[in-house]
Amino acid sequence: MLGAPRARRQSVYARIAAPCFIDLRPLPGQIRTPTVEAPAAGCRPWNHTSGVRARPSLVAFADMESRTIHVGATALHVGVTGHGPDVVVLTGGPGCVQYLERDDIAPRDHRAWYPEPRGVGRSGGGPHTMEEAITDLECIRAAVGVTSWIVVGHSWGSDLAVRYAVEHPEAVAAVVGIAGRGPQRDRTWSEAYQAGKATEPVVDIDWVPEVHAALSDSFTDWIHRPQLWSGLAACGVPMHLIAAGDDIRPSWPLAQIAALVPRGRFSTVPHVPHDFWFTHPEVWTRTVTNACAASTARESAASHLFADRRGSSPPGLSSAGG
Repeated sequence: MLGAPRARRQSVYARIAAPCFIDLRPLPGQIRTPTVEAPAAGCRPWNHTSGVRARPSLVAFADMESRTIHVGATALHVGVTGHGPDVVVLTGGPGCVQYLERDDIAPRDHRAWYPEPRGVGRSGGGPHTMEEAITDLECIRAAVGVTSWIVVGHSWGSDLAVRYAVEHPEAVAAVVGIAGRGPQRDRTWSEAYQAGKATEPVVDIDWVPEVHAALSDSFTDWIHRPQLWSGLAACGVPMHLIAAGDDIRPSWPLAQIAALVPRGRFSTVPHVPHDFWFTHPEVWTRTVTNACAASTARESAASHLFADRRGSSPPGLSSAGG
């Protein structure tokens, strides 16, 4: 969203650190209920009696495993659940906690990884750039032994996923970007967003303003780069950009990206708002599962085709070559 998140509150989660490189032990019971520390300066805790806004459950189900991965001296929280092809799921804000880390909305038949951003919630560190966020993802991927993964991003996480694919195509099998902004700060887009804010369902999510500000500035630097559009046009990573039909955010930037990248696709989920992972969890789960499954199937077919071509010989040549 990149404007200050409306009705999204600052994080007061304890940061969980472990002495080892990767802590493979799941926390007992409800693993997303750490002891709450005193909030940092400038933060205020969520007031549980302060109104009727919808607030998502931040308690994971028993199958969600909690890991701590160190990037340098910084401990980052990563949740993981499921089995199958690997998917990393990125949340929005920027600067929000990992609100998608829930078994019930995880893509089915995939192994889903849920990093909590640096400086937010249970992860250490502080304000950082998009470059650092991508470095964190690459360090996590290497630490857990994943060769490449599908990147699912919601809201600002969709924009981060697109940049990640452009800069590390060898690590990104596909992008599934849902309800993103796109690499723009168009005035008419912002006017439409501001005009619709009063009608948007409010979902309270913890966030850190300093992280939000730093990543917003970094986003602006990125979209001003001369090579932005040529980099997108040359990116061979499959990208499925998905709009929420009732989102107050105009979807034309997503359609533009899908039309620009060589392997792009654009679609709309009708009759759902921006945060339909919360308002319509069954629709969200079906959407991400189908998109990830389609990406996995396409990559598998492409791999088989490549193998078949390597095994066949052009006319006049033996299979041994020469």
